[in-house]
Amino acid sequence: MTDADGRFSICAKQSDSLVVTDRHYEKAVVAVDGQPMQISLLPPSILCGWACGYNVPDAFGNVNDDKGKPLSGAIVTVLPSGKTDITNSIGCFTINQIEENDHSLRVEHPACKSVQGQIEGNYFIVRLDRNVITGQVLSAEDGEPVIGAHICAKGTKNGTASDFDGKFSISVTDGTVLTVSCPGLKPQDIVADSRQPMKVVLETDENAPDYLTSSFNVIGIIRMDSLDFVLPESEFLIAQQHIDILKGDYYKLKNIEICRAKYLLNREIDKRKNNVSIYGNPALDLSSYARQYLGFKHNGHRLVFINLTEKNIWSDGFDDFDKHLKTLIIRDAPQLNVRAIIDLDTEGFVFFSLRY
Repeated sequence: MTDADGRFSICAKQSDSLVVTDRHYEKAVVAVDGQPMQISLLPPSILCGWACGYNVPDAFGNVNDDKGKPLSGAIVTVLPSGKTDITNSIGCFTINQIEENDHSLRVEHPACKSVQGQIEGNYFIVRLDRNVITGQVLSAEDGEPVIGAHICAKGTKNGTASDFDGKFSISVTDGTVLTVSCPGLKPQDIVADSRQPMKVVLETDENAPDYLTSSFNVIGIIRMDSLDFVLPESEFLIAQQHIDILKGDYYKLKNIEICRAKYLLNREIDKRKNNVSIYGNPALDLSSYARQYLGFKHNGHRLVFINLTEKNIWSDGFDDFDKHLKTLIIRDAPQLNVRAIIDLDTEGFVFFSLRY
């Protein structure tokens, strides 16, 4: 018997099924799986509808994930006849007119491990364990982790991104084709396999579009399809004339280094932004901010200089004194303005300035 909180304990084997009854609800039959169970009984309002003349389906119920969240789009099939239904937005399914020789129920979902069990009764609560694929994306050029690589199940919107260590996890079934891509690198298709962490090595794409934006005129009229601008040596030489701390030689940044610098900058701003206000408002979401990057080497260290400001000030109406300072056009922005130098070898900040 369940207690006042609806809890129960009972001795049972893994091969057993539990029959749950209450005079106010429909009977439920669930398989024992060795884990704490959460059993939902059909509410009486639905039973009343059937009593008023609707036919009770031969098989119906709910499909949830391992956290009890309803799963829409799960395919429920009775075998061997093959009659199916797809769960709706709240995880419910119904199948009518099951054949006499139908003896089992199979449930599949793109992000979960499939289950199949014997048909007992006509109401089912099915729990699917999410099938988690893990792995790491590396650069073939230097073996470094690729930050921000996009991993997506082919033909779907089910995707994720690699973290600071190039690692990722995504819920798909084994055998799903995953496309792994990152700007400047050749995309690669892999077959999902949950048995062990996957290793993806991306080659440099020599034919990729140039990642640099070097002309002030281009910056002035660009429609911000990308908010990241990696600037060339010509602008580094201009910047050196106006910023004393840019000491060293120009260094063309690789995609992996840009991603690493961006991650470190965002993490540092996150630490500080709770203490920043703009005209009395909380710190703004940085997703709408543009960033300029310059790479240079000093004392054997790889350094990245970054300007960051709100994109809506990037227009054609700059004053003359700004037009020759292509790297410094955001220096007097009224909005949040960040300027930083990051040491990629130590992952520390040589310089950090936050103005608002």
